[in-house]
Amino acid sequence: MDLAPIAFLKRIALTFLTLLSFAMPATAQSDDPLVFATVHRPPFADTEGDQITGFSIDLMRAIADELGRDVVFEPNSRFGNMLNAVERGRVDGAIANISITADRERAMDFSQPIFGSGIQILLPKDAALSDQFLSFIGGDALIYVIGAIILVALGWLLMLLPAVAQSNAPLTMATVHRPPFAFADTPVLRGFSIDLMRAIGKDINREIIFEPQNSFSEMFTKVKNGDVDGAIANISITTEREREMDFSQPIFSSGIKIMIPNEGSSASIFAALFTWDIAFVVLSGLAILFFGGLLMWVFERRVQPYFDKPAREALFPSFWWALNLVVNGGFEERVPRSTLGRIFAVLLVVSSLFVVSIFVASITAAMTVNALTSNVQGLRDLENRRVATVTGSTSAAFLNANGLVFADFASPDEMFEAFEAGVANAVVFDGPILAYYQQTFAQGKARILERTYRPENYGIVLSSSSELKEEIDQILLKFRVDGTYDDLLNKWFGNIYTPQ
Repeated sequence: MDLAPIAFLKRIALTFLTLLSFAMPATAQSDDPLVFATVHRPPFADTEGDQITGFSIDLMRAIADELGRDVVFEPNSRFGNMLNAVERGRVDGAIANISITADRERAMDFSQPIFGSGIQILLPKDAALSDQFLSFIGGDALIYVIGAIILVALGWLLMLLPAVAQSNAPLTMATVHRPPFAFADTPVLRGFSIDLMRAIGKDINREIIFEPQNSFSEMFTKVKNGDVDGAIANISITTEREREMDFSQPIFSSGIKIMIPNEGSSASIFAALFTWDIAFVVLSGLAILFFGGLLMWVFERRVQPYFDKPAREALFPSFWWALNLVVNGGFEERVPRSTLGRIFAVLLVVSSLFVVSIFVASITAAMTVNALTSNVQGLRDLENRRVATVTGSTSAAFLNANGLVFADFASPDEMFEAFEAGVANAVVFDGPILAYYQQTFAQGKARILERTYRPENYGIVLSSSSELKEEIDQILLKFRVDGTYDDLLNKWFGNIYTPQ
């Protein structure tokens, strides 16, 4: 087979790419060598000789020269290993005969095409079809150039076909149970975020398939691994998440709020007064008076007619005498007559001042604590509360950053169960979810503080460098203008919650 046409085409391609590289603006680069993975694919890359050579290798060396940088090639045994090295950031890029596909485009970036190729058929040399083909292409170089142009056009067409076929393929979106944004506990998913994503799918003429997950972490793992096209629920846009994934334009303006029980004043005062601490003080005071009265009976039973009784009959009169001594200052006609009785009576009156002071102080402290805990106005007031939130949420990170102690639960359902059972008496979480719970399940039983402690925006999560981002952003902006967004907002929230 005559290889002259192939050599001629190779020279044309190299000339074209060289001219193209000269036309590109030069940018300042570091002096570090570029590291590119490759794989043995002659004539694009021949890695089995003393030196790595080939069309793609020479092209990459020419690009590196234009950039003023060296290039180092790392041969790989398989295509998959080469692409994994790029995805994991171990090399700056890869070059060989790498086809641009939609699946690869989702995980990596591609340069402009360096070669127009396509699938062809190889036949034995003596086959009739092969002879006819060789005789057809025989001729001057102009025919070769025309043939090359046709082959490049066919290659482009073959590369576009998968993208066209995929344009109508269903989008798979991960989600998680977060009413009213996503109800994932029923056969047919529903909610604000679910309806919004379905509207987006309808606008781009693509079916939406939802995959419910058990937690946010599982949902994010699906997106980062490329198992789904994206994720939607009440997903806060944060710097940490933005580093690993792409976000759409915000779909909801939210913020962190505090919910506490709607405690009645009489019930809370009753609970504050009847505590073990106050009960201990009261019982201790009565015990002192009881034994003080008995001791006075011992001192006075032979000299004071009031105490001249047997021990069993003197129990209550003695206690009553001690109680009157402390409260009223005693009885004039029942003044102690014995020396020990008079000394003890004086000590009992003086010590009673301390007992009464301790009792009053305990009642005051209980009432003060009750006032503080029932009147939560800000974060510092939560120090006297049993605070609950959801594990791994932005609310948990917020509480940690403010040095507040809290109990974290695996899901909002578990968190609300703890609140209803009294295990937690304050909940810190996303405002719209708290508002939906309070209006739906806890009217009159819970109240939400007006202040929003950290504003947040929710967005649709997409894999890094997703081609869907620009298209979805444009549709979201269109929905804001044509009223679609407001209709969904009124449907799912009404007067329950107003976005910040």
